[in-house]
Amino acid sequence: MTELNIGAHCSEKDCRQLDFLPIHCEHCDRVFCKIHSSITAHNCPISSSTYKCHQSSSQFRSDDANDNICDYHLCNERQLVMLSCDGCYGNFCTSHKQKEVHQCSSLTQSLHQLDKIQPFKTVDRTALNAISHTIIPTKANDTLSVKPVSDRARTTKAKLILLKTKMEALPGGQRARELPESERFVIRLSVMPEVLSTNNMISVYFGKRWPLGCILDYGCEHFHLPRDKKYGLIRLSDELDEYFATDCSQHQNDIVSNSLLDLNSSLKQHVGENCFVEGQLLQIVCLPQT
Repeated sequence: MTELNIGAHCSEKDCRQLDFLPIHCEHCDRVFCKIHSSITAHNCPISSSTYKCHQSSSQFRSDDANDNICDYHLCNERQLVMLSCDGCYGNFCTSHKQKEVHQCSSLTQSLHQLDKIQPFKTVDRTALNAISHTIIPTKANDTLSVKPVSDRARTTKAKLILLKTKMEALPGGQRARELPESERFVIRLSVMPEVLSTNNMISVYFGKRWPLGCILDYGCEHFHLPRDKKYGLIRLSDELDEYFATDCSQHQNDIVSNSLLDLNSSLKQHVGENCFVEGQLLQIVCLPQT
């Protein structure tokens, strides 16, 4: 039975070991066992003192290679992974990756290109504006049509006035401050323009059973009216009366409005007799001297 041709003997003369996986030396073209496979182990006569790597420089990259140094001239930082700029194609660290930071040459080229572009000419838009707006001549005799206010809008406005009046209402003196909620009656109080020209309307609450004379005394003191004149109270009609005073006819409203009120009657009496509503607008007027 013939022996199988497997493996090879080590070329080292002092070894000659049969190795089933011999290692070939690319310099002296001989085979060696694992022990004598290195150049120094078998004293390779052909290899030079410096080993020449047969890998391409593009495939081999050492840790000290200059490719890992940031290309920014003021930075020498090394990183494992560099970021490439698509403008100048340089490799930069994370601190200088922005074009503005590493002063990319592509930015300078873009500025030069912008300088070469001629400025746009100013377009005369007079003719365009003349046809873009249709001018409709108005007649001197035309009257402005006023859109009537709906009942819903008047109701909403009246509710808002009453709500604002209650929110802003102040007590009409120390006695009013101690009144329970059920005994309070909120009104709006102002002074006629001939006596006090500034905007002077206030929201204030009094007791329901208090006479109107208490309201007049408080108003004169609050607005600092001169004491050498006589004053009275009138009821002014506005949106609140149109909505809340439903039990009062228009004729009765016209009679009560702008007429002097009885200062001895209480607010509760005026609610029944003179169609007073909560939030009622009262005005202090100056009486003629007798």
